[in-house]
Order: sequence, then structure tokens, then C-alpha cells
Amino acid sequence: MEIHTYTNVKQPLSNGKLSIIFRYGDMRVVSGESVTPGQWDDEKRRAKPAFSGSAVLNSKLDKKRAALQSIIESNPKFNPDDIRKRFKAYLKDPKSLDDILTGKLAVVDSIDFHAIIESLLIENRSKWSHGYLKRFRSIRTKILEYEPTFDIFKITAQWWKEFAHYCAVDVDDGGLGNVQNTVATDAKVIHRLIDILRDRGHQFTAGLDEIGMSYIEPEIMSLEWDQVKAIAKVDLSEEPRPSMEDSRTLWLIGAYTGRRWSEVERMTKQNFYQDNKKRWRYKGIVKGKKPIDVPLLDEAVDLLRKLNFEIPKLTQQSVNRDIKDIGRLAGINSKVLVTEIRNEKIIQSSVNEYKTIHFHTGRHSYAMRIVDLSAGQPHADKFVSFMLGHANHTTTWKYLNRRSSSHDQMFDLITKSGKTGGKH
Repeated sequence: MEIHTYTNVKQPLSNGKLSIIFRYGDMRVVSGESVTPGQWDDEKRRAKPAFSGSAVLNSKLDKKRAALQSIIESNPKFNPDDIRKRFKAYLKDPKSLDDILTGKLAVVDSIDFHAIIESLLIENRSKWSHGYLKRFRSIRTKILEYEPTFDIFKITAQWWKEFAHYCAVDVDDGGLGNVQNTVATDAKVIHRLIDILRDRGHQFTAGLDEIGMSYIEPEIMSLEWDQVKAIAKVDLSEEPRPSMEDSRTLWLIGAYTGRRWSEVERMTKQNFYQDNKKRWRYKGIVKGKKPIDVPLLDEAVDLLRKLNFEIPKLTQQSVNRDIKDIGRLAGINSKVLVTEIRNEKIIQSSVNEYKTIHFHTGRHSYAMRIVDLSAGQPHADKFVSFMLGHANHTTTWKYLNRRSSSHDQMFDLITKSGKTGGKH
């Protein structure tokens, strides 16, 4: 069977060029090369000679096609994912082809999540309905916004619950019914993806059957600021996992600045500056490509200076795993009520509060800190929306209703100021 070469005209790259694809039967593999539409000859399936770099490009494509053919021939069971992994390893180091073919070079079982979905969309564009293709694009967008370095092969039921909670609280604006439908659809897509990858020989962790039409919502979605301080003070010097210190640092950055994981992961020194009043500020891009420029709390400035504004690098999965143990060590052991929605049943249970902590809890804690600091001030709700980078006050309202203590504080303020209508 021949390897065909064509350009992906339906999905141009961000720079306007077309990705060059290799096709072998139903399997499609990205070549790593691209051209502008006018540089490609569809009939000859090569770069046009008039294009000044055509000779070099065509030579590269010939070599890559030959390498792909060799990798296919060395894979008797014809496992498309394994072939793609090996071809990707070849693209990284063309000199390693012999070791790839003989199996001397171990190819790790990790593939870029965007590339996985993209390859499935290309393979099945004539088999799946438009709506089904759209579901896979949608889950890819949401997951990569939540965790840009997401690794599908490390997915767990706990990760899913945290992701579903993120969708429910910080993404959805349509109410509980819409959350339930969206989470149910996303769960089906993830199960389908896992089934496809398992059929191709990939291994996954146990317990993924728990990924379903549910999310867990604790009654308390934020921590008291004293609890945030307790997390900051925990001694981690004797803890077994070396990642715990960096996990705490990243979680505290989220709690002190109120930024989402997607923002924290992209943070660099360039995101921070001092204004003309010598206040430290954060400047970046939030969800929806909206620019934001907000002042920083003193706690954030102290921590960032201590780090010399160098942000540690970890996966969100690691942070979410570690912060629960850190919360336990910090004594956050009170019982809280959690609500799990399964299909149309609502199940409530009591768990230790540290078990409900994840990265996004820090953002909620920041929101409540801002609420506490601005309570009683004019337009406090709009100020909280501004500090969180929310375009919609409805989303902010979800944050403001997480602790009864904030309502109690407001009541105390208005009663002390004599605004309750007189004595009774």
C-alpha cells in the first residue's frame, strides 16, 4: 500500500499555512512540514518547482515517507498509535531510525493530547457525524484550558471530578441542568477516547469506570484565610514526595493572586511590574483572551519576591494530589458536606475538608479574601469581578455564595452602621 501525501486544507495553521499529512490506508500522520496554499501541487502531491524552497522540502518529505514506510513495515500488528509514536521519535532525532526499528530505543507511552484528538478527527472525519466531531473538539478545548500539559494516560477518577467541578463552577453559566448535561456528554467522550486508545494497546490506571455523569460540590468551596496561612506554614522538610514544596508554592500563587491554573502555568517575570505608585501588579491574558491588569496582595508580593519571580513547573495533577496531603498536615480536618450528582439522584455525604482541596480552591479562597477586604465598600461586587477577571457577574456570584461567614460579616457591618431600619 502506498503512502499518500496531501495538505490539510480544512484546518489551516494559525500562520495561514497548511500542514502536510501522510496517509496510509485510514491512518493519517502529521509530517511536521507545512506550505502556503499556492506552493502545493495537488496533482503531483509535491511542492511546486516554482517555489524557491521546493527542492529542499520535497527531499525532506521523501526521506520522511521512506522512514514512515520502514516504521510501518517493522510493526506487523499495524498499531497506528505505536507507529505515530515511533515516527514522532524519528522526527525528533532522524539519526535514531535504526534504533527505533529494532526496538533499542524505548518510546514512552505519552502523546500530546491535542495531537491525539487531532489525529482522531482526521481519521474519522468521513465516519463520525459533525456533532460527534464537535464533541471531541469541545472536550479538547476545555481540558487544555484547564490543564495545558494534560496527559490522557495519567487520567484518574479524582482528576475527572476536579475537572467536572471546574466546568460546573468556573465555566458554566446555564444552571445545574446544563452542568449535568455537559458533564455527562464530556464523560461519554472521554470513555470513548479511552476505549479507542485501549483497543490500540495503551495502558491506563484502574478505577476509570467512576468517570461518569457526576461532579462533587462541597458546601464550602473556599478556605478561610487562616487555613491558607496554615498551608503556607506547614513543615514539609520530612515529607517523602519532593514535589510537595513546589506544589504548595504553585497552590499559594493561585491563592494569593486569584489566577487560574492556565494563567499560573504561563506566568513569567514579565507578567509582574510596579506601577507609578510602586504597587506590584499582575498583567496577563485570562480566559476568553481578555487582558487583565490587577494589583497584588502583600502575600503574593512577598512570596514572588522570595522566588525571585521564578515560577516552579509541575503538572496540575501533581499539585492537586499533593495539596490534599498538605491540607491534612495543616490540620484542615473538619467535616464538610459534599453533594454528588449521579444521573438524577443527589447523594450527600460528609468528608474531611482537606479531601476537597484542589488548585481551584485557592482561587475561591482568594475571591473570599477580596470579598472580606471589600465588604461594605461601594460597588464591592464589581471590584471582585474585576480582580478575578470575570466578564460576567453571574460567574462572580457563584464565588460570593460559598461561605455563610461572608454574609454574617456583611450583616454585622450594616447593623453596626444602623442600616437595619431601627430598633425592635
